Amino acid sequence: MECDYPAPLNGKVLKLHFACRAKLPYGSFLRVTSSNLWGSTIQSGSIASTAISNTDANYVELDSEHKIIYSSSVEMVTTPEEYPLWKTRTPVICVVNSDCNDNIFQHKYRYLVVTPGSAITDSVDVVTSDEQDGVVNVTTWEDPFDDMSHGDETKVVKKKKSLSKLPFRVVDIDMSLLDPESVKETALSYPPRADGRFLENVHIDNFNDPNDTSFQAYKKTLEFPALNESFMEEDEESKPEDIIRNKRIFLVCYHLPVTVAKNEVSGEYTAEFTESLIAKTEHGSITKTNETFWLGTVSTKAESEEEREKIRSVLKPLNCFPLFFDDETVDSFYFGMCKQILWPTFHNIDLIDIAKSGWGKHSFVHEEGRIKTESDNCWDQSRLDIWWHSFMAVNQHFSDALMKVLKPNDVVWVHDYHLALLPKLLDDAESCLYGKRVFQKVFFLHIPFPTSQVFRELERGEQILEGMLHADVVGFHAFDHARHFLNASKRILGLSHESLTGGLIGVKFRGTKVLVTISNVSIEADVVEKALESQEVQDAAEALRLKHKGRSIISGIDIAQGLSGVSLKLLAFEKLLTDYPNWRDKAVLIQICLIPSSRIIDEADTLSHVRFLVERIKKAFGSNVIQYEECLGSSLPRQRRLALWLFSEGFF
Repeated sequence: MECDYPAPLNGKVLKLHFACRAKLPYGSFLRVTSSNLWGSTIQSGSIASTAISNTDANYVELDSEHKIIYSSSVEMVTTPEEYPLWKTRTPVICVVNSDCNDNIFQHKYRYLVVTPGSAITDSVDVVTSDEQDGVVNVTTWEDPFDDMSHGDETKVVKKKKSLSKLPFRVVDIDMSLLDPESVKETALSYPPRADGRFLENVHIDNFNDPNDTSFQAYKKTLEFPALNESFMEEDEESKPEDIIRNKRIFLVCYHLPVTVAKNEVSGEYTAEFTESLIAKTEHGSITKTNETFWLGTVSTKAESEEEREKIRSVLKPLNCFPLFFDDETVDSFYFGMCKQILWPTFHNIDLIDIAKSGWGKHSFVHEEGRIKTESDNCWDQSRLDIWWHSFMAVNQHFSDALMKVLKPNDVVWVHDYHLALLPKLLDDAESCLYGKRVFQKVFFLHIPFPTSQVFRELERGEQILEGMLHADVVGFHAFDHARHFLNASKRILGLSHESLTGGLIGVKFRGTKVLVTISNVSIEADVVEKALESQEVQDAAEALRLKHKGRSIISGIDIAQGLSGVSLKLLAFEKLLTDYPNWRDKAVLIQICLIPSSRIIDEADTLSHVRFLVERIKKAFGSNVIQYEECLGSSLPRQRRLALWLFSEGFF
């Protein structure tokens, strides 16, 4: 904490700045109170406070009592670089009464967590902890002493506390160290900070830490039980699940971010995490602060229950739990509904194009310099019903598996369009079992969301949209994707949305607000820089330099599917060499096509076209202008990928 003092005002005015380390739930932010939120039993006679304007409170949907709390506190902010450190942007203003002659000025304060879009409680007095009702309060007070002074640490007797009885912090300010000439009816003078930065010796609180020195005054009140009995009330017993403390998080995805390999000699399996964004890494903050589990499928086929059990055993130390489906279900669910319907639709390919253009098997014949297309398309709309039933069955299987292990207050983070129905299925299951919402659900879409005009063409689009909206938070990579989602919610379901404090967007659905967020995925620069220094990457880059000596390298790595646009890229490169002959001896295109085998017909179609264009370019300009490769799988080994990045002059 740091003090600075403003220009002259009536009375002796202090401006207090605060800093606090707090790891908050996604979408929540921190505030610190002034001095006017105190009951008569704690009110200090030497302190008065001016509340900030409650205009900001209107941006968070609060009733009148909550607005008093909100407007009598000051917002704290953080940055991605400084998180979890929060700081006050504007100071807490305190006025020392003229009859205060003490050398030590004491300011009492509390920290408050605000979660826009959450439910509003009926009373501001019951705010000590999450009561496992599945609803996060708009305002949640810090209370690290809630589960203390009880013999059984696994149990806690809930306490209904009035606002004045909540734990408080105290900061002592030695008035004698200040400039005595300024201690008059005006403000205390102090050199202001020109750059707005905190001083090096500023005190930093730790949220919900009972050992913080600022809690010492409150701890003394705990030495007198009689003072506490008046506001303690027994309630049902439950495990202590504070919303700020560590939680169990279940990352749910159709493909587990692991590689499972079988030793053909011994028949034993091994498993390790892949480079996936949701895999456990040494840099992962979620896995360091929360107990994390993964649920999904593996690509390794298990022919018997014995083999399935072996796979479960090797994945258990990784906290991964595999699900297994028969080939028929996988064909209908993944290769049918997901890859033939949802994948192109979510990439803004409408049903007419899916049925009539470029999605069937083709033959490419060179006739007088042109490409002749012979379609063998076998689009059959009746297959959609079978695919949809498999889609629902797989999502239901995921829901059933989760309900066996989930506990109240667990967080379920669902990834991607394969499991778009899962949030609703979990909501139905928890309502049936508990009679209320007890899990926190997040849905994140890793591919684009289509325009409402394209999305409404989906025969089951409304069910998919409702499934996503049953999550508490819906996340997207880009604002355009979120905007399309909001438009679809309005035009298909008639739902409105509004902006919330903190830059969030809330969709009004079933009496609450579903938060919509945009989270761009960044590159882990420290990991990349370390990998670039490896000898293997350096050797691979040197090999490229020697092979294409004297040429500028343009590189591209793409999935061999129509949506990747590899054919268009090759046509553009061909146009460059045709129009600018001087580049024929100066440039080379290294094009690598990945073959994941997830859209077999589309991939065969694309590869046939790409191979034809590669041969045409080589025939016209020579084999040195292009290096073309095909690799099985959906990713290139890191060393090869980094070698291309290191030596290429352009990415195409």
